[in-house]
Amino acid sequence: MNTTPNFNLPKPIDTADVDEEFYRLQLAWDMLDLILFSMVQQIAGKSNLGHGHAIGDIVGLVAALANKMDATRTFSLDDLTDVDGAAEAALNYLLVKGSDGKWMPSSASAALGAHQHAQGDIVGLTDDLTSLSQAIDETAAALADKQDRVASTDQDMNGRDVLNVRKVNGGQLSSFRNKLINGDFSVFQRVAVPTTGVVVAAGASAYVADRWLVTNTTNQPVTVSRQLHILGQAAVPGRPKFKMRLAFATAPTTGTIRVAQRVEGVETLDGAASARAHLTGPAGAEVLACEVVQNFGTGGAPSASVVTAASSLDIATIYNAATQIRKAQFAIPSIAGKTIGSNGNDFVELGWVLTPRQVGNYELSQLSFVEGDASKEADPFSPRHKGQEFALCQRYYQTRDHIVDAAGTNNYSPYQPVALPVQMRVAPTGSHSTISTAGSFSGPTISYTAERFGAYISNTSATSNTWVGNIKMDAEL
Repeated sequence: MNTTPNFNLPKPIDTADVDEEFYRLQLAWDMLDLILFSMVQQIAGKSNLGHGHAIGDIVGLVAALANKMDATRTFSLDDLTDVDGAAEAALNYLLVKGSDGKWMPSSASAALGAHQHAQGDIVGLTDDLTSLSQAIDETAAALADKQDRVASTDQDMNGRDVLNVRKVNGGQLSSFRNKLINGDFSVFQRVAVPTTGVVVAAGASAYVADRWLVTNTTNQPVTVSRQLHILGQAAVPGRPKFKMRLAFATAPTTGTIRVAQRVEGVETLDGAASARAHLTGPAGAEVLACEVVQNFGTGGAPSASVVTAASSLDIATIYNAATQIRKAQFAIPSIAGKTIGSNGNDFVELGWVLTPRQVGNYELSQLSFVEGDASKEADPFSPRHKGQEFALCQRYYQTRDHIVDAAGTNNYSPYQPVALPVQMRVAPTGSHSTISTAGSFSGPTISYTAERFGAYISNTSATSNTWVGNIKMDAEL
């Protein structure tokens, strides 16, 4: 029998009589009615496609959402049930799990407790012990007068033995750990009133504190002065007395301030080295950088300068709310194969580069530059006696008041030597200013060599004449 494919409803048969088809059609309509009725019953309990509901129409939804947290809520570690005291932890503390299962803050040393390390686990220890052993061996060799060793004995002009022991590094400051002179800004010969200071114009450079070259590439002038630390301050280790202040009355929008010192002798440091400074300034995130320049001097055909950025700088901003300490580590390239100029003015330079962008005071104090990795030390700064530090500065700059008297003879030109307590690096450039005079004369004329310094005046009358003035001698790199 013919039926429909889905619901098997009977279909008409073309060979059947009409009266037979009537009953077949009647059956098909009854079956269709039943199918449609069943579908209507099922659809009656359904929702329209794409329909919506208000939250209140859904039973229990409002109550369920009321017990949930806001999507924007944030959490601290102390919100966790197994963490206690994290918010009050000191800087750089760790979370350590206790016997009760709770995590609590602790210093790294306390967390580790008493423990041991193999020599090979401590970076650089084996090399340092080897160097120390070698130095002791060479010193012993010198004392035994074994001439085939690096350390040996020579004789001075009087025939006395002089011990020669190889230094751990070279240069004019080979016996001092800190290669920077006047790192605490205690010597300020160049400025008449250190607390007032001098203005370094935009685009200019100037030596202000002895040995320290300030280069201003910003678009605003900066006043460089020396100020006192507050007594008892603890922000800078060792409680130094002085700090250098760089003051901007107008905020710069371009350029940098570079505070640098040129250490005589490019061979002074190579390999691992550490720089330390203490900085602060207006609150912000202004960039700080540190670099080393190896300058091979002038004269002849010296090698080109090599600039090396710090391999690591623990805090690369001028301001940090937690600390003023800045630690820079360097891997200074070897000078093997380089050529040093013939004029004796080669140097290795440490430069701290500040990018100021605010009105206010930027301050530095207690700077050091030492061999090796000093990052774990509280402060590698090595203070020297005040007289010793002043004498080191005088190799590069001296200033003094002087008197030249001319006898009562017309056209008489006396020469008055100026004693140099410290021989200067090279024959200095000289300048002078007059404090007071008496009589008629011309001059003075400045005469100098590396060992001697003096002043002439020419008498232009038959009476005695006097010149009192200040002489400045500059032999900086």
